[in-house]
Amino acid sequence: MKKFLSVVIFCLVTVLTFASEINIGDKKIILPSLDGMVHASSISQEVVNYMGQTMPANLKTIDGYIGQKDALRLNSGNDAFFDKYIIIVTPKANLKHNVTAKEFSSLKKYFRSKFDVSLSKQKGIIKKFDQAEVKVDQIIPLGINCEKDSFLSAAILTTLKVNSNEGIVSVNLVATINCLLVNERIIFAYVYKKYKNENDLSWVQETGKKLSEEIIAANEKTAILNSDFKKFTANGHPKAKGARFSIEMPASWEW
Repeated sequence: MKKFLSVVIFCLVTVLTFASEINIGDKKIILPSLDGMVHASSISQEVVNYMGQTMPANLKTIDGYIGQKDALRLNSGNDAFFDKYIIIVTPKANLKHNVTAKEFSSLKKYFRSKFDVSLSKQKGIIKKFDQAEVKVDQIIPLGINCEKDSFLSAAILTTLKVNSNEGIVSVNLVATINCLLVNERIIFAYVYKKYKNENDLSWVQETGKKLSEEIIAANEKTAILNSDFKKFTANGHPKAKGARFSIEMPASWEW
C-alpha cells in the first residue's frame, strides 16, 4: 500500500509540473516548470482566480505557481498554506498591443524610480522590520534585484489580509515584482513568501531572477523552433570584403 501511494504521489507531482502555454491576446507565451513549484492552472482555474483576487483591477491574472505540498493538499481536498506562491498577470491594456523595446525600457525606468533603494537602506528596513519598528501599510520598496534587456526584478515588503479562525489577520510577505517583455507582451510575475527572516528575502530574489530567465529562454527557443528560415549569402556584399559564406536564420529576424 505504501509503495502504491508513493507511485500515485510521484505521478501526481510529475503531471502537475509540466510547462504551461498561455494566450495573451493573439500571442502564445510559454511558462516553464519551476523546481518545487506547480502550475496553479493544472489544479483548477478556481485556484488561479483565488490567487489573483488581490491584484489591481487593471491586471488580468493568467496563471501562477504554488508549492508542491500545497498542490497535494488541494488535490486531497484540504486548504493550501500558500507559504510561497507566484502570480502571473498582464496589463489588460496590453492584451492586444505589441509592446516595443523602447516602451519596455520606459517601463523599467519607471520601476527603477519607484522601487530602487541602496543595499544599506534595504538592510536598515529589514532590521527595523524584524524588530517591529516598521509597520507595513501597503508596499515598502527593497530595491532592484536584477535587470537585463528583457526583464527587471524589484523586491518589496507587503501585507496580505486573510480570513482565519481568529477573524481577519495580516500576514507579512516579502516579494519580488518581475516585469518581463515576452513575445511583444508585458508580463508581471509576483513571487511571494511569508516573511520570517532574511532567507525568505533571498528566496524571492533568487526565484524571481531564475523564473524570469527561464521564461525568456523558453520563449526564445520556441520562437526559433516555430520560425520559417531564410538564407543570407555574403557573396558580393560590399561589407563582406571578399569573404564568401552563407547563414540561415529565422525569417522574423532582421539583418
